[in-house]
Amino acid sequence: MGKVPRKTCGMAVAVVVFGVWFVGAACASGQTAPRPRSAWGRWKNANAALKKRGLSLGGWVQMDGSSVAAGGQPKADGFIGQYLIDLAATVDTGRLLQVPGGTLNVEAQSHSGANILDKQMPALQDPDNMDAPPGTWLAQLYYQQNLLHDRLQGQAGLMYVDSRFLTVPYGGNFVSLDFSSDGSISTFVLPTYPKGSWGGDVTVAPVKGLSFAGGIYNDHSTELSYDPGG
Repeated sequence: MGKVPRKTCGMAVAVVVFGVWFVGAACASGQTAPRPRSAWGRWKNANAALKKRGLSLGGWVQMDGSSVAAGGQPKADGFIGQYLIDLAATVDTGRLLQVPGGTLNVEAQSHSGANILDKQMPALQDPDNMDAPPGTWLAQLYYQQNLLHDRLQGQAGLMYVDSRFLTVPYGGNFVSLDFSSDGSISTFVLPTYPKGSWGGDVTVAPVKGLSFAGGIYNDHSTELSYDPGG
C-alpha cells in the first residue's frame, strides 16, 4: 500500500475530533436537568456533563491580516489574511477508565492563508506567529501520567516540545515570538508549531518551585520546508 499523505490523515483526525464534539454534546444534552433556552447555555451544560465522565472538549479560532505600505518582497501582496482553527479533546483516565493521574490529549489544527515571509516581508524572525503552510494536520496526540502527588510526570506521543522546555513566563510581552510564546531560542532547537515530534519526557519536582526535566524526541528539522521561527 502507498503512503497516506499527511494532509489526508490530518483531515481525518479533524473530522474525528469534530465528531467527538457533536456526538458527545448530543449525548450529554439528554440529561434530566432543566434545558437552557440559549444554545450557549445548552453547550455549557453538555460540556459540564462530559467533564463529569472524564471528557473535556475545547477549541479556538485565530484570524489576522497584514499589509505592506512600502518595501518588502518584490511585487509584495498588498494585503493577506489567514486563519488557524484548533480543536482539542482531553480524556481523564481516572474518571473514564479508573486509571488515576492519567490524561490522553488529542489536538487537530487547520490553517489557511499565505505567510508574511513568502508574500510580503523577508525577516530573520517571522513577525506573525501564525504563519505556516496551508493544510489540516494532527497537531498533538500524547498520554500524560502524574505520580507521587504530581512530583513525577511523564508523557509520550506526538507533541509540541517547546512547551516543555525553555519557556519564558512573560514571553507574550515581546513584539515578535514563536507560536507558543516562549523564548526564540527554543524555536530553533525544539519541534513546535506547525509540526510536532514523536517522543517522550519525564519531569521530577522534588520540592515546590524546583523541577528537572529530560526527554527524547525525533529530530525532523531537516524535513520542514518552512520554519515559523525564521
